[in-house]
Amino acid sequence: MPQQFPFNHFTFPVEVDSSRGVDIGVALVNPTLDSGGGAAQTILVNLIRSDGTLQQTVQVNLGPGEHRSLYVNEALLFSGLDNFVGTVSLSAANPFSVVALRQDKQAFGATATETGPVLGAFAVNAAAVAETEPNNSPAQAQTLSGNSLITGNIESAGDTDYYGFTGHRGDVVSVIVDTQGLNSELDSVVNLEKSDGTLVFQNDQNGLYAQNDSFLQAVLPEDGAYYVSVSDYFNSGGGGYVYHLHFRLSGGAEPPPVEKPQLSALSPTSAGQGATTGLVIQGTNLAGTASVNFSPSQGITVSGIQASATEVTAQVSIAADAQTGQRKVSVTTGAGTSNALTLNITQATGSGVIATPQGNLVVSKVEITDTFPPGCTTGVPPCDRALPGYEILVVWLERSPENTNDFLSISTYLMQVFTSVSVEASNGNKTSGFQGGLVSGKLSVAFTPPVTDSGFRLLWPGNAAIDLGK
Repeated sequence: MPQQFPFNHFTFPVEVDSSRGVDIGVALVNPTLDSGGGAAQTILVNLIRSDGTLQQTVQVNLGPGEHRSLYVNEALLFSGLDNFVGTVSLSAANPFSVVALRQDKQAFGATATETGPVLGAFAVNAAAVAETEPNNSPAQAQTLSGNSLITGNIESAGDTDYYGFTGHRGDVVSVIVDTQGLNSELDSVVNLEKSDGTLVFQNDQNGLYAQNDSFLQAVLPEDGAYYVSVSDYFNSGGGGYVYHLHFRLSGGAEPPPVEKPQLSALSPTSAGQGATTGLVIQGTNLAGTASVNFSPSQGITVSGIQASATEVTAQVSIAADAQTGQRKVSVTTGAGTSNALTLNITQATGSGVIATPQGNLVVSKVEITDTFPPGCTTGVPPCDRALPGYEILVVWLERSPENTNDFLSISTYLMQVFTSVSVEASNGNKTSGFQGGLVSGKLSVAFTPPVTDSGFRLLWPGNAAIDLGK
């Protein structure tokens, strides 16, 4: 989110056409502007058609300092939006910042974002009702109901006109003070206040200079009585200080549906009896994962669940007598349970045998050296030398007799998985792999433990620990 002057209103153009690969992304941020911290707030996001009519309004809640980045047709905004040309107008009670980005196939570019709303979508097309004086205080406020259009006048210096209404928490109120079309002398300021005088929203000119209309759009924080007040910025008044007040009150925008988790990938996809493995599950809407589920669940224990929006990790222990075959894996969040992926439970392998998607591998040799590949000449690529205080532990592998997969495909697999493989010393230190693949026609995985470590075990995802005897 680039540094930008925060404001209460922003507008940017929107085009979405999936057939052409055209979309619009938007980043919203609720900045913390001082050492006292900010406050949570709701940003109202309005989708306005090219004919100027309001199609939909949604609410995006942001905590202090929180930001969100998403496409306009995602579920949190206008889910499934397509074949659309128009405008997005955003409003909030406190200043916020926004950046829009246009995507055209694989090309991206910033979209012009302006302060100030598009007002036409919120204008009330109804017969105007004249202001009723006196309405110079909340106690004298003229009552507003539903959508109202009022013709008013700031009659004298210091005059403030009050209008009252009753609302409910979550209702959306939109107010325009229109002066431009009336050749008015009024430099309007509009306030929204609670019954105790607490200011909910104030606006003056929308950040657009050389014009004097004002606009506010806010979510009501609680049930009760509210007041809209109109005054002149310079506390002036007179016969030429006329205005039209457009008032809209609507029920709160439906909160976007909380999407169920969706799984896309699982690693590893197989595990042997008696193994403890780190399971990595990828997908969407995974934040808040409360459980990782296996069906059938007998013989499987899950612990250490960690979740982000796109990934869940967990430790999975498989009993030595667990039934072999396929198990369905899903996750559960507050929004429900995901689709299921498959983990295959394999028969426990013999000592030194590693089960992989590319067939079984056998540990053929374990070597401790100070260079990798062992015996290479330092300074002549490719040659890695162990750092002072560390050594290189090389585990050499072969295909088991029944494994007919070619070395190249197995090597490709090793290059993908070696960072998930580790060795554990007798003192509990774990070291991840730093190299893996085909070296001089042999399969290997290499590690760099401290020279003081000994008594290593090989920890390979989906397999029981293998004693390396070093």
